[in-house]
Amino acid sequence: MGELEEKIKKELLKSGFPLQIFCQRCLLENNWGMSGSEWMIFDDQSKKEIDTIGHFQEDLGKNTTIFYTLHIECKKSRDNPWIFFKEEVPLVYPVIQYENIALRYPFEVAHSLKDLHFYHTLFSSIYTMAFQGKGNQIYEAISNVLSSYQFHREFFGKHRRSRKPKFSIIEVDFFTILLDGKLYLATVEEDDSISLGEQNHIIYYHREVKYPQFRHYNIEIVSKDYFSDYLNILNKDRELISEFYRREILKGES
Repeated sequence: MGELEEKIKKELLKSGFPLQIFCQRCLLENNWGMSGSEWMIFDDQSKKEIDTIGHFQEDLGKNTTIFYTLHIECKKSRDNPWIFFKEEVPLVYPVIQYENIALRYPFEVAHSLKDLHFYHTLFSSIYTMAFQGKGNQIYEAISNVLSSYQFHREFFGKHRRSRKPKFSIIEVDFFTILLDGKLYLATVEEDDSISLGEQNHIIYYHREVKYPQFRHYNIEIVSKDYFSDYLNILNKDRELISEFYRREILKGES
């Protein structure tokens, strides 16, 4: 291989492309469909790109389909560890929405599913990056996964309304940042000292206020080494949620 090709390889390895391809490969291996590097064009003609979308759909019977969407940003940050501060925050559940179907409120559903992984994962709502220069990868990644959710919700909502579907829809959205780098949970002690513990999975509690509504989201930061295990956990959550709704639909028919 020539000198030019070696330089190209080194540059590619410095980029985030290998991580994005790793992410997509893991999704396919764990039975998720996926699309990569999706450009979103909003009504005001502004544009954003989401690294990867994972998707899975399942027929629940009684003319009802459940759609799972995984909005993923991939970030390489080997020189700037990501740090989240340990604190008590409200428990937030997956974003669940209904169309053409009358079911219990999503938060009531989540209360009935105590085995979902959100009940057993560390939460934080304050973050920073160590040795940070210009820019903030964490803020950018959070913004992109939420923009992806808002875009897909509006786009597919308009698309379905234009076709006037006769079937019922349940939508479940997850938000994930895949990190190739160090992830730490920081605890501020009573004497103002700080202890650090390396983690492979932290949930960031994100709250948005836009009058008259408050919106809450779980944004999961997952290390590269843990990503396959994380997808296995999501698959188990997916099975729990789907089975719950199958029972709810049958109950409504009885």
